[in-house]
Amino acid sequence: MYRISLILLISIVFTNIFAKTVIDKNLTWVNDIDFSADGELLACTNNQKINIYETQNWQLVSVLENIHTNTVLSIKFLPNKQQLVSCGLDSLIILWNLSNTDSSVILDRINEIATFLTVSNNNEWLAVGTANGKVFLYNLLQPQNKHILNFHSKTITGIAFSPDNQFLACSSGDKKISIWECNSWSFIRSLEYHRNWVRSITFLPSSKALVSAGDDSKVFFYENYKEKNCKAFKDNSILLGQWIISIDYQSNGDMIIAGTSRGNIYLLNPLNNYILKTKYQIARIKFRPLSYQFAVATFEKGVIIYTTTEMKAKRNRCQYLTKYY
Repeated sequence: MYRISLILLISIVFTNIFAKTVIDKNLTWVNDIDFSADGELLACTNNQKINIYETQNWQLVSVLENIHTNTVLSIKFLPNKQQLVSCGLDSLIILWNLSNTDSSVILDRINEIATFLTVSNNNEWLAVGTANGKVFLYNLLQPQNKHILNFHSKTITGIAFSPDNQFLACSSGDKKISIWECNSWSFIRSLEYHRNWVRSITFLPSSKALVSAGDDSKVFFYENYKEKNCKAFKDNSILLGQWIISIDYQSNGDMIIAGTSRGNIYLLNPLNNYILKTKYQIARIKFRPLSYQFAVATFEKGVIIYTTTEMKAKRNRCQYLTKYY
């Protein structure tokens, strides 16, 4: 039984709660996945390529290729659904046009491995993290407007914009999370509560809290993350007992999902807490927008889609989520 901070007991999921679909048997090693904002498309990395699937029947509809010269590590749909950005081991940052791939462009060729990227919710800024700890910022509306954030000493593992686009958070292998103000790109503070690599960060939809997870097996919740006196108290953390590789939240609900290095998936909400055991090492985990499905990128089995068919209330409660949502 895992020891959990707070009043939190994890219950084992039975197979009838989730329906599982492997979307493409030709896929094996997948580094990243992303859904379009309307949930109608799923993109996943495939070595030097990016596969695009429609989510009604999980059929392959497009392959983005012939620009990246090495493995793609991170991808992100732009809110307009017609464009996607990618980066990877070849140091290229590419803006793909899904309606006409011939018009896709290389935004930049940096001199270091690009490990993670994301786009602001207002479609204005692209943030790209590197293996050397830098974060490159590109204004998608004014390409000449570019910034570089220097704070971290190790690989950037995650970047997240707050829902109101006012703040940027970056996680790193140096055990730190940096918080930046987006109007001036001024540094606000560093959150230093993890004792090992911070692997994943996300803001809750209400913007009330920032959530982080990492190799110390902990999920932290930060209130008032933009304030210099922000603290992550012991009773605002969960200890899952395994390296946590990726976390995400359900945009139309109150559930947080966490994937671990041992292939376990934890679903946490105020009423129900589940653990789903898989046999595959997890690279990324994401909810499909406006649905009760989530996608899991693995290093052995490609992409697996889980559909929740039943979520009965149980005696277990994850009390902090009620507070933050």
